Amino acid sequence: MPVLSARQIQATALIVALLLALTASFAYVAVEREIYISQQRLRHHLEHVEMDYQALQTAMGQLSASGDQDFFREARRHLLVTPAGSQSSVPAVERYSVYDSVFHTRLELELPAALRADRLDAAALGVSISQQLYSSLSQMPSSSLFPLILMSRDGQVSISTPCEEESPRASSNTVTSCQNRQAILDSTSAHLKSATEALRLTAVKLGAGQTAVLAYRLIRPTARSALAASMNREWVAVSYFGTAESLTRSYAGMRGLMGATSTSTVELFDNEGRPISPEPLLTGQAHPGWNLRGNGLIYRIDGHASISARYFTPYGDYIRSFGPELLGVGLLIFVCSMVTLLIAKWYVQRFYEPAQRQLKRIEESDIFGRQVIDASQLAIVVCGRSDGRILRANELATEWFDDAERMRETVTQWTAALHWGGQSSLEQRLTLGPRHLIGKFLLTRYENQDALLCTFRDVSEDQQAKETLELARQAADESNAAKSEFLATMSHEIRTPLYGVLGMLELLASTPLSSV
Repeated sequence: MPVLSARQIQATALIVALLLALTASFAYVAVEREIYISQQRLRHHLEHVEMDYQALQTAMGQLSASGDQDFFREARRHLLVTPAGSQSSVPAVERYSVYDSVFHTRLELELPAALRADRLDAAALGVSISQQLYSSLSQMPSSSLFPLILMSRDGQVSISTPCEEESPRASSNTVTSCQNRQAILDSTSAHLKSATEALRLTAVKLGAGQTAVLAYRLIRPTARSALAASMNREWVAVSYFGTAESLTRSYAGMRGLMGATSTSTVELFDNEGRPISPEPLLTGQAHPGWNLRGNGLIYRIDGHASISARYFTPYGDYIRSFGPELLGVGLLIFVCSMVTLLIAKWYVQRFYEPAQRQLKRIEESDIFGRQVIDASQLAIVVCGRSDGRILRANELATEWFDDAERMRETVTQWTAALHWGGQSSLEQRLTLGPRHLIGKFLLTRYENQDALLCTFRDVSEDQQAKETLELARQAADESNAAKSEFLATMSHEIRTPLYGVLGMLELLASTPLSSV
Protein backbone atom coordinates (compact mmCIF):
# COMPACT_ATOMS: atom_id res chain seq x y z
CA MET A 1 0.00 0.00 0.00
CA PRO A 2 1.51 3.38 -0.96
CA VAL A 3 2.40 5.86 1.78
CA LEU A 4 0.66 9.25 1.82
CA SER A 5 2.78 12.15 0.68
CA ALA A 6 3.22 15.39 2.61
CA ARG A 7 0.75 17.16 0.32
CA GLN A 8 -1.85 14.48 0.93
CA ILE A 9 -1.34 14.72 4.69
CA GLN A 10 -1.76 18.52 4.50
CA ALA A 11 -4.96 18.09 2.52
CA THR A 12 -6.26 15.62 5.11
CA ALA A 13 -5.42 18.02 7.96
CA LEU A 14 -7.19 20.84 6.15
CA ILE A 15 -10.30 18.73 5.69
CA VAL A 16 -10.29 17.79 9.38
CA ALA A 17 -9.91 21.47 10.34
CA LEU A 18 -12.84 22.35 8.11
CA LEU A 19 -14.90 19.62 9.74
CA LEU A 20 -14.06 20.99 13.19
CA ALA A 21 -15.01 24.51 12.10
CA LEU A 22 -18.26 23.24 10.63
CA THR A 23 -19.01 21.30 13.81
CA ALA A 24 -18.38 24.36 15.98
CA SER A 25 -20.59 26.45 13.71
CA PHE A 26 -23.26 23.79 13.83
CA ALA A 27 -23.11 23.70 17.63
CA TYR A 28 -23.43 27.49 17.84
CA VAL A 29 -26.35 27.55 15.41
CA ALA A 30 -27.96 24.66 17.28
CA VAL A 31 -27.75 26.45 20.63
CA GLU A 32 -29.08 29.70 19.16
CA ARG A 33 -31.85 27.78 17.43
CA GLU A 34 -32.76 25.93 20.62
CA ILE A 35 -33.00 29.19 22.57
CA TYR A 36 -35.15 30.78 19.89
CA ILE A 37 -37.39 27.72 19.55
CA SER A 38 -37.81 27.50 23.32
CA GLN A 39 -38.71 31.18 23.61
CA GLN A 40 -41.21 31.04 20.77
CA ARG A 41 -42.69 27.82 22.07
CA LEU A 42 -43.15 29.18 25.58
CA ARG A 43 -44.54 32.47 24.32
CA HIS A 44 -47.04 30.61 22.16
CA HIS A 45 -48.03 28.58 25.17
CA LEU A 46 -48.63 31.64 27.35
CA GLU A 47 -50.60 33.27 24.53
CA HIS A 48 -52.90 30.25 24.44
CA VAL A 49 -53.24 30.25 28.22
CA GLU A 50 -54.13 33.96 28.12
CA MET A 51 -56.62 33.41 25.32
CA ASP A 52 -58.22 30.61 27.32
CA TYR A 53 -58.31 32.76 30.45
CA GLN A 54 -59.81 35.76 28.63
CA ALA A 55 -62.37 33.53 26.94
CA LEU A 56 -63.40 32.01 30.28
CA GLN A 57 -63.38 35.41 31.97
CA THR A 58 -65.75 36.83 29.36
CA ALA A 59 -67.97 33.78 29.03
CA MET A 60 -68.30 33.03 32.74
CA GLY A 61 -68.88 36.68 33.51
CA GLN A 62 -72.08 36.49 31.44
CA LEU A 63 -73.52 33.41 33.18
CA SER A 64 -76.84 33.89 34.92
CA ALA A 65 -79.16 31.50 36.79
CA SER A 66 -82.27 33.51 35.92
CA GLY A 67 -84.56 32.58 33.07
CA ASP A 68 -88.11 33.11 31.98
CA GLN A 69 -90.81 30.58 32.74
CA ASP A 70 -91.29 29.72 29.08
CA PHE A 71 -87.66 28.70 28.61
CA PHE A 72 -87.62 26.29 31.53
CA ARG A 73 -91.06 24.94 30.63
CA GLU A 74 -89.91 24.27 27.05
CA ALA A 75 -86.56 22.87 28.23
CA ARG A 76 -88.26 20.33 30.51
CA ARG A 77 -90.20 18.97 27.53
CA HIS A 78 -87.02 18.11 25.62
CA LEU A 79 -84.99 16.74 28.54
CA LEU A 80 -84.35 13.08 29.05
CA VAL A 81 -83.22 12.37 32.62
CA THR A 82 -82.32 8.75 33.31
CA PRO A 83 -80.50 7.08 36.20
CA ALA A 84 -76.78 6.73 35.50
CA GLY A 85 -75.22 3.30 35.23
CA SER A 86 -72.82 3.91 38.12
CA GLN A 87 -74.01 5.03 41.53
CA SER A 88 -72.58 7.97 43.43
CA SER A 89 -69.87 7.31 45.99
CA VAL A 90 -71.79 9.49 48.49
CA PRO A 91 -74.66 7.73 50.33
CA ALA A 92 -78.18 9.07 49.75
CA VAL A 93 -77.01 10.87 46.57
CA GLU A 94 -78.41 9.83 43.21
CA ARG A 95 -76.71 10.19 39.85
CA TYR A 96 -78.54 10.87 36.59
CA SER A 97 -77.63 11.25 32.93
CA VAL A 98 -79.19 14.27 31.23
CA TYR A 99 -79.71 14.61 27.48
CA ASP A 100 -81.26 17.61 25.75
CA SER A 101 -82.70 16.63 22.35
CA VAL A 102 -82.75 20.23 21.09
CA PHE A 103 -79.18 21.31 21.85
CA HIS A 104 -77.81 17.74 21.95
CA THR A 105 -76.25 18.48 25.29
CA ARG A 106 -75.21 15.73 27.68
CA LEU A 107 -74.74 16.39 31.39
CA GLU A 108 -74.25 14.43 34.59
CA LEU A 109 -76.45 15.31 37.58
CA GLU A 110 -75.90 14.41 41.23
CA LEU A 111 -78.39 15.44 43.93
CA PRO A 112 -79.77 14.09 47.20
CA ALA A 113 -82.60 11.61 47.04
CA ALA A 114 -84.77 14.13 48.84
CA LEU A 115 -84.56 16.43 45.81
CA ARG A 116 -85.39 13.70 43.27
CA ALA A 117 -88.63 15.45 42.26
CA ASP A 118 -86.67 18.55 41.25
CA ARG A 119 -84.21 16.75 38.96
CA LEU A 120 -85.86 18.23 35.83
CA ASP A 121 -85.41 21.76 37.18
CA ALA A 122 -81.78 21.04 38.01
CA ALA A 123 -81.23 19.55 34.54
CA ALA A 124 -82.90 22.56 32.89
CA LEU A 125 -80.64 24.89 34.87
CA GLY A 126 -77.58 22.90 33.80
CA VAL A 127 -78.62 23.08 30.14
CA SER A 128 -79.22 26.81 30.42
CA ILE A 129 -75.84 27.51 32.03
CA SER A 130 -73.95 25.24 29.58
CA GLN A 131 -75.58 26.87 26.57
CA GLN A 132 -74.72 30.32 27.88
CA LEU A 133 -71.11 29.25 28.41
CA TYR A 134 -70.57 27.49 25.11
CA SER A 135 -72.41 30.13 23.10
CA SER A 136 -70.02 32.75 24.46
CA LEU A 137 -66.94 30.55 24.02
CA SER A 138 -67.79 29.77 20.40
CA GLN A 139 -67.51 33.47 19.60
CA MET A 140 -64.07 33.85 21.19
CA PRO A 141 -60.82 33.91 19.15
CA SER A 142 -59.47 30.92 21.06
CA SER A 143 -62.41 28.76 19.83
CA SER A 144 -61.80 26.49 22.84
CA LEU A 145 -64.66 24.69 24.59
CA PHE A 146 -63.97 23.82 28.22
CA PRO A 147 -65.63 21.41 30.66
CA LEU A 148 -68.25 22.82 32.98
CA ILE A 149 -69.06 22.02 36.60
CA LEU A 150 -72.05 23.71 38.25
CA MET A 151 -72.24 23.02 41.96
CA SER A 152 -74.54 24.46 44.55
CA ARG A 153 -72.72 26.42 47.20
CA ASP A 154 -73.86 24.01 49.92
CA GLY A 155 -72.35 21.16 47.87
CA GLN A 156 -75.59 19.15 47.64
CA VAL A 157 -76.25 19.40 43.87
CA SER A 158 -73.67 18.95 41.16
CA ILE A 159 -74.17 19.34 37.39
CA SER A 160 -71.24 18.73 35.04
CA THR A 161 -70.28 17.80 31.51
CA PRO A 162 -69.30 14.14 31.12
CA CYS A 163 -65.64 13.31 31.36
CA GLU A 164 -64.02 11.80 28.30
CA GLU A 165 -60.71 10.13 27.70
CA GLU A 166 -60.39 11.94 24.35
CA SER A 167 -62.92 14.73 24.04
CA PRO A 168 -63.60 15.75 20.42
CA ARG A 169 -65.00 19.08 21.59
CA ALA A 170 -62.20 19.99 23.98
CA SER A 171 -59.16 21.87 22.85
CA SER A 172 -55.71 20.38 23.18
CA ASN A 173 -54.98 22.41 26.35
CA THR A 174 -57.93 21.17 28.50
CA VAL A 175 -57.85 18.32 30.99
CA THR A 176 -60.86 16.05 30.40
CA SER A 177 -59.54 12.64 31.42
CA CYS A 178 -61.90 10.78 33.72
CA GLN A 179 -58.98 9.82 35.92
CA ASN A 180 -58.62 13.53 36.83
CA ARG A 181 -62.32 14.04 37.50
CA GLN A 182 -62.27 13.36 41.24
CA ALA A 183 -59.34 15.73 41.83
CA ILE A 184 -61.23 18.48 39.99
CA LEU A 185 -64.40 17.89 42.04
CA ASP A 186 -62.47 17.86 45.32
CA SER A 187 -60.77 21.15 44.46
CA THR A 188 -64.13 22.65 43.45
CA SER A 189 -65.71 21.62 46.77
CA ALA A 190 -62.79 23.16 48.64
CA HIS A 191 -63.37 26.58 47.02
CA LEU A 192 -67.17 26.78 47.32
CA LYS A 193 -67.11 29.02 50.39
CA SER A 194 -64.48 31.40 48.95
CA ALA A 195 -66.27 31.93 45.63
CA THR A 196 -67.41 35.44 44.72
CA GLU A 197 -69.08 36.97 41.72
CA ALA A 198 -65.62 37.97 40.43
CA LEU A 199 -63.81 35.30 38.45
CA ARG A 200 -61.05 33.70 40.45
CA LEU A 201 -58.29 31.29 39.49
CA THR A 202 -56.71 28.42 41.32
CA ALA A 203 -54.72 25.36 40.36
CA VAL A 204 -54.97 21.69 41.17
CA LYS A 205 -52.34 18.98 40.82
CA LEU A 206 -53.50 16.07 38.72
CA GLY A 207 -52.05 12.69 37.95
CA ALA A 208 -49.08 12.04 35.66
CA GLY A 209 -47.56 15.43 36.54
CA GLN A 210 -50.42 17.44 35.00
CA THR A 211 -51.72 20.72 36.34
CA ALA A 212 -55.17 22.20 35.77
CA VAL A 213 -56.14 25.85 36.25
CA LEU A 214 -59.65 26.23 37.68
CA ALA A 215 -61.69 29.35 36.90
CA TYR A 216 -64.72 29.74 39.18
CA ARG A 217 -67.27 32.36 40.15
CA LEU A 218 -70.47 32.63 42.16
CA ILE A 219 -73.85 32.84 40.41
CA ARG A 220 -76.71 34.27 42.48
CA PRO A 221 -80.36 33.78 41.50
CA THR A 222 -82.37 36.90 40.79
CA ALA A 223 -85.76 37.84 42.12
CA ARG A 224 -87.40 37.01 38.78
CA SER A 225 -85.81 33.56 38.53
CA ALA A 226 -88.16 30.91 37.16
CA LEU A 227 -86.40 28.06 38.98
CA ALA A 228 -88.09 25.82 41.48
CA ALA A 229 -87.70 26.83 45.09
CA SER A 230 -85.30 23.99 45.81
CA MET A 231 -83.06 25.04 42.90
CA ASN A 232 -83.28 28.77 43.63
CA ARG A 233 -79.97 28.85 45.47
CA GLU A 234 -76.43 30.12 45.04
CA TRP A 235 -74.34 28.22 42.50
CA VAL A 236 -70.63 28.07 41.74
CA ALA A 237 -69.72 27.66 38.06
CA VAL A 238 -66.32 26.08 37.44
CA SER A 239 -64.38 25.48 34.26
CA TYR A 240 -60.77 24.42 33.87
CA PHE A 241 -57.93 23.98 31.42
CA GLY A 242 -54.49 22.36 31.51
CA THR A 243 -51.07 24.01 31.61
CA ALA A 244 -48.20 21.52 31.38
CA GLU A 245 -50.34 19.28 29.20
CA SER A 246 -50.68 22.00 26.59
CA LEU A 247 -46.95 22.66 26.65
CA THR A 248 -45.98 19.04 25.94
CA ARG A 249 -48.77 18.25 23.48
CA SER A 250 -49.61 21.42 21.59
CA TYR A 251 -46.05 22.37 20.70
CA ALA A 252 -44.27 19.02 20.46
CA GLY A 253 -43.95 19.72 16.74
CA MET A 254 -41.76 22.79 17.33
CA ARG A 255 -38.38 21.10 16.99
CA GLY A 256 -34.91 22.57 17.06
CA LEU A 257 -31.77 21.19 15.52
CA MET A 258 -31.30 18.96 18.56
CA GLY A 259 -34.91 17.74 18.57
CA ALA A 260 -38.05 18.71 20.49
CA THR A 261 -37.42 20.81 23.61
CA SER A 262 -39.27 20.09 26.83
CA THR A 263 -40.19 21.99 29.99
CA SER A 264 -40.67 20.04 33.19
CA THR A 265 -42.77 22.49 35.21
CA VAL A 266 -45.12 25.38 34.39
CA GLU A 267 -46.11 27.75 37.22
CA LEU A 268 -48.65 30.55 36.79
CA PHE A 269 -48.98 33.74 38.82
CA ASP A 270 -51.63 36.46 38.87
CA ASN A 271 -50.99 40.18 38.44
CA GLU A 272 -50.25 40.56 42.15
CA GLY A 273 -47.59 37.85 42.11
CA ARG A 274 -49.72 35.28 43.92
CA PRO A 275 -49.15 31.77 42.65
CA ILE A 276 -51.94 30.05 40.78
CA SER A 277 -50.02 26.79 40.55
CA PRO A 278 -50.12 24.29 43.45
CA GLU A 279 -47.38 24.18 46.08
CA PRO A 280 -44.45 23.72 46.35
CA LEU A 281 -43.11 26.38 44.02
CA LEU A 282 -39.89 25.71 42.11
CA THR A 283 -39.39 29.03 40.36
CA GLY A 284 -39.39 31.42 43.31
CA GLN A 285 -38.34 34.97 42.53
CA ALA A 286 -37.39 35.35 38.89
CA HIS A 287 -37.00 38.38 36.64
CA PRO A 288 -38.43 38.41 33.10
CA GLY A 289 -36.40 36.34 30.66
CA TRP A 290 -33.94 33.54 31.34
CA ASN A 291 -32.82 32.92 34.92
CA LEU A 292 -30.00 30.61 35.96
CA ARG A 293 -30.56 28.61 39.12
CA GLY A 294 -28.50 25.98 40.83
CA ASN A 295 -30.93 23.23 39.85
CA GLY A 296 -32.08 24.41 36.42
CA LEU A 297 -33.20 27.20 34.10
CA ILE A 298 -36.24 29.42 34.61
CA TYR A 299 -37.86 31.42 31.85
CA ARG A 300 -40.37 34.07 32.94
CA ILE A 301 -42.92 35.66 30.63
CA ASP A 302 -45.35 38.37 31.75
CA GLY A 303 -48.54 38.18 29.73
CA HIS A 304 -51.10 40.81 28.82
CA ALA A 305 -54.05 39.29 30.71
CA SER A 306 -52.81 39.60 34.30
CA ILE A 307 -51.05 36.25 34.08
CA SER A 308 -47.34 35.56 34.46
CA ALA A 309 -45.84 32.21 33.55
CA ARG A 310 -42.57 30.74 34.76
CA TYR A 311 -41.17 27.67 33.06
CA PHE A 312 -38.63 25.54 34.89
CA THR A 313 -36.35 22.92 33.32
CA PRO A 314 -33.66 21.06 35.35
CA TYR A 315 -30.20 20.80 33.90
CA GLY A 316 -30.53 17.05 33.97
CA ASP A 317 -33.27 17.29 31.32
CA TYR A 318 -30.93 19.18 29.01
CA ILE A 319 -28.19 16.62 29.59
CA ARG A 320 -30.59 13.78 28.87
CA SER A 321 -31.92 15.59 25.82
CA PHE A 322 -28.69 16.89 24.32
CA GLY A 323 -26.02 14.61 25.85
CA PRO A 324 -26.37 11.91 23.19
CA GLU A 325 -26.19 14.54 20.45
CA LEU A 326 -23.00 16.09 21.89
CA LEU A 327 -21.43 12.67 22.30
CA GLY A 328 -22.48 11.89 18.78
CA VAL A 329 -20.80 15.07 17.51
CA GLY A 330 -17.51 14.07 19.17
CA LEU A 331 -17.69 10.61 17.71
CA LEU A 332 -18.59 12.15 14.38
CA ILE A 333 -15.41 14.25 14.38
CA PHE A 334 -13.25 11.24 15.20
CA VAL A 335 -14.95 9.03 12.65
CA CYS A 336 -14.76 11.78 10.02
CA SER A 337 -11.02 12.17 10.62
CA MET A 338 -10.37 8.47 10.19
CA VAL A 339 -12.71 8.21 7.24
CA THR A 340 -11.06 11.23 5.62
CA LEU A 341 -7.64 9.60 5.96
CA LEU A 342 -8.89 6.34 4.49
CA ILE A 343 -10.72 8.17 1.72
CA ALA A 344 -7.58 10.13 0.86
CA LYS A 345 -5.56 6.94 0.50
CA TRP A 346 -8.33 5.26 -1.42
CA TYR A 347 -8.72 8.30 -3.65
CA VAL A 348 -5.01 8.30 -4.51
CA GLN A 349 -5.12 4.64 -5.44
CA ARG A 350 -8.50 4.66 -7.11
CA PHE A 351 -8.57 7.98 -8.97
CA TYR A 352 -5.36 10.03 -8.77
CA GLU A 353 -2.89 7.42 -9.98
CA PRO A 354 -5.23 6.12 -12.75
CA ALA A 355 -5.84 9.73 -13.78
CA GLN A 356 -2.10 10.30 -14.06
CA ARG A 357 -1.76 7.21 -16.23
CA GLN A 358 -4.71 8.27 -18.32
CA LEU A 359 -3.23 11.74 -18.80
CA LYS A 360 0.02 10.21 -19.99
CA ARG A 361 -1.88 8.02 -22.44
CA ILE A 362 -3.72 11.07 -23.75
CA GLU A 363 -0.46 12.95 -24.27
CA GLU A 364 1.04 9.98 -26.12
CA SER A 365 -2.11 9.65 -28.21
CA ASP A 366 -1.94 13.33 -29.14
CA ILE A 367 1.70 13.03 -30.21
CA PHE A 368 0.88 9.91 -32.21
CA GLY A 369 -2.03 11.69 -33.92
CA ARG A 370 0.20 14.57 -34.94
CA GLN A 371 2.75 12.14 -36.32
CA VAL A 372 0.03 10.33 -38.29
CA ILE A 373 -1.07 13.65 -39.80
CA ASP A 374 2.50 14.54 -40.77
CA ALA A 375 3.19 11.07 -42.25
CA SER A 376 -0.10 10.82 -44.13
CA GLN A 377 -0.09 10.68 -47.97
CA LEU A 378 -3.04 13.09 -47.90
CA ALA A 379 -2.85 16.84 -47.51
CA ILE A 380 -4.55 17.57 -44.17
CA VAL A 381 -5.54 21.04 -42.98
CA VAL A 382 -7.40 22.01 -39.77
CA CYS A 383 -8.71 25.59 -39.57
CA GLY A 384 -11.01 27.55 -37.30
CA ARG A 385 -14.60 27.94 -38.45
CA SER A 386 -15.05 31.46 -37.14
CA ASP A 387 -11.99 33.16 -38.68
CA GLY A 388 -10.50 30.52 -41.02
CA ARG A 389 -7.19 30.62 -39.15
CA ILE A 390 -5.00 27.62 -39.95
CA LEU A 391 -4.66 25.54 -36.78
CA ARG A 392 -2.80 22.58 -38.19
CA ALA A 393 -1.39 21.57 -41.61
CA ASN A 394 1.00 18.83 -42.63
CA GLU A 395 3.95 19.24 -45.00
CA LEU A 396 2.08 17.87 -48.01
CA ALA A 397 -0.64 20.51 -47.65
CA THR A 398 1.97 23.25 -47.42
CA GLU A 399 3.65 21.94 -50.56
CA TRP A 400 0.46 21.69 -52.64
CA PHE A 401 -1.05 25.07 -51.61
CA ASP A 402 2.26 26.96 -52.03
CA ASP A 403 1.46 29.43 -49.21
CA ALA A 404 -0.72 29.68 -46.10
CA GLU A 405 -2.87 32.56 -47.48
CA ARG A 406 -4.03 30.50 -50.42
CA MET A 407 -4.72 27.61 -48.11
CA ARG A 408 -6.79 29.88 -45.80
CA GLU A 409 -8.82 31.34 -48.71
CA THR A 410 -9.64 27.86 -50.01
CA VAL A 411 -10.80 26.44 -46.71
CA THR A 412 -12.68 29.64 -45.80
CA GLN A 413 -14.64 29.40 -49.03
CA TRP A 414 -15.65 25.85 -48.29
CA THR A 415 -16.41 26.70 -44.67
CA ALA A 416 -19.00 29.20 -45.94
CA ALA A 417 -20.35 26.61 -48.37
CA LEU A 418 -20.73 24.09 -45.53
CA HIS A 419 -22.39 26.66 -43.28
CA TRP A 420 -24.97 27.88 -45.75
CA GLY A 421 -25.59 24.42 -47.12
CA GLY A 422 -26.48 23.15 -43.66
CA GLN A 423 -24.27 20.09 -44.12
CA SER A 424 -21.73 18.54 -41.77
CA SER A 425 -19.44 17.23 -44.55
CA LEU A 426 -18.81 18.04 -48.18
CA GLU A 427 -16.68 16.52 -50.99
CA GLN A 428 -15.55 18.58 -53.96
CA ARG A 429 -12.96 18.50 -56.78
CA LEU A 430 -10.36 21.25 -56.88
CA THR A 431 -7.66 22.29 -59.36
CA LEU A 432 -4.45 23.76 -58.07
CA GLY A 433 -2.31 24.51 -61.12
CA PRO A 434 -1.40 21.19 -62.76
CA ARG A 435 -2.78 19.25 -59.82
CA HIS A 436 -6.26 17.77 -59.66
CA LEU A 437 -7.45 17.25 -56.09
CA ILE A 438 -10.48 15.79 -54.35
CA GLY A 439 -11.15 17.67 -51.15
CA LYS A 440 -13.36 16.46 -48.29
CA PHE A 441 -14.45 18.99 -45.67
CA LEU A 442 -15.80 17.88 -42.26
CA LEU A 443 -17.04 19.95 -39.31
CA THR A 444 -15.27 18.97 -36.07
CA ARG A 445 -13.78 20.28 -32.80
CA TYR A 446 -10.08 20.98 -32.32
CA GLU A 447 -8.32 22.56 -29.35
CA ASN A 448 -11.63 23.44 -27.67
CA GLN A 449 -13.12 25.32 -30.62
CA ASP A 450 -15.21 24.66 -33.71
CA ALA A 451 -12.99 23.69 -36.61
CA LEU A 452 -13.04 22.42 -40.15
CA LEU A 453 -11.06 19.29 -41.07
CA CYS A 454 -9.94 19.35 -44.72
CA THR A 455 -8.32 16.40 -46.49
CA PHE A 456 -7.03 16.59 -50.08
CA ARG A 457 -6.11 13.64 -52.28
CA ASP A 458 -4.08 14.06 -55.52
CA VAL A 459 -6.00 12.48 -58.44
CA SER A 460 -3.85 13.97 -61.23
CA GLU A 461 -2.84 10.55 -62.61
CA ASP A 462 -6.43 9.39 -62.52
CA GLN A 463 -7.47 12.57 -64.34
CA GLN A 464 -4.74 12.07 -66.98
CA ALA A 465 -5.80 8.45 -67.53
CA LYS A 466 -9.37 9.61 -67.84
CA GLU A 467 -8.43 12.23 -70.42
CA THR A 468 -6.40 9.64 -72.44
CA LEU A 469 -9.32 7.28 -72.36
CA GLU A 470 -11.59 10.08 -73.56
CA LEU A 471 -9.27 10.80 -76.49
CA ALA A 472 -9.21 7.12 -77.47
CA ARG A 473 -12.95 7.00 -77.27
CA GLN A 474 -13.22 10.06 -79.52
CA ALA A 475 -10.79 8.50 -82.08
CA ALA A 476 -12.78 5.29 -82.17
CA ASP A 477 -15.95 7.24 -82.65
CA GLU A 478 -14.41 9.17 -85.56
CA SER A 479 -13.19 5.89 -87.21
CA ASN A 480 -16.63 4.39 -86.89
CA ALA A 481 -18.17 7.49 -88.43
CA ALA A 482 -15.74 7.41 -91.46
CA LYS A 483 -16.43 3.76 -92.06
CA SER A 484 -20.17 4.33 -91.94
CA GLU A 485 -19.85 7.23 -94.41
CA PHE A 486 -17.69 5.12 -96.78
CA LEU A 487 -20.17 2.28 -96.77
CA ALA A 488 -23.05 4.66 -97.38
CA THR A 489 -21.22 6.25 -100.33
CA MET A 490 -20.17 2.95 -101.88
CA SER A 491 -23.64 1.49 -101.64
CA HIS A 492 -25.04 4.55 -103.36
CA GLU A 493 -22.49 4.42 -106.19
CA ILE A 494 -23.06 0.70 -106.81
CA ARG A 495 -26.84 0.83 -106.48
CA THR A 496 -27.39 3.38 -109.30
CA PRO A 497 -25.90 1.35 -112.29
CA LEU A 498 -27.19 -1.82 -110.82
CA TYR A 499 -30.73 -0.47 -110.99
CA GLY A 500 -30.19 0.30 -114.73
CA VAL A 501 -28.96 -3.22 -115.46
CA LEU A 502 -31.83 -4.74 -113.53
CA GLY A 503 -34.36 -2.60 -115.44
CA MET A 504 -32.98 -3.67 -118.84
CA LEU A 505 -33.04 -7.30 -117.81
CA GLU A 506 -36.64 -6.99 -116.67
CA LEU A 507 -37.57 -5.34 -119.97
CA LEU A 508 -35.92 -8.07 -121.95
CA ALA A 509 -37.66 -10.71 -119.94
CA SER A 510 -41.07 -9.21 -120.54
CA THR A 511 -40.86 -9.02 -124.41
CA PRO A 512 -40.15 -11.77 -126.95
CA LEU A 513 -36.92 -11.65 -128.74
CA SER A 514 -37.03 -10.77 -132.50
CA SER A 515 -34.77 -12.08 -135.11
CA VAL A 516 -32.02 -9.89 -136.20
